[in-house]
Amino acid sequence: MLPQNCFEGFFQHSKCLIVFKGSLALIVFNCNICHMWVMREYGVVESWTKISVPIKGVKRFYGCTENAY
Repeated sequence: MLPQNCFEGFFQHSKCLIVFKGSLALIVFNCNICHMWVMREYGVVESWTKISVPIKGVKRFYGCTENAY
């Protein structure tokens, strides 16, 4: 189950469900900010943690590689 407020306040967004460093993660990109929700303990809804990273000059997010580039 995804965190309840993961899309709150987003009008236009790109999203991607990935495995990040061995954990389930949801990436939501909107308005030059990459929001990443990481599930620290698989299956435990309360373990979702949000990380937000500003990305200047990027208009669309298509994904990332294994090395996070």
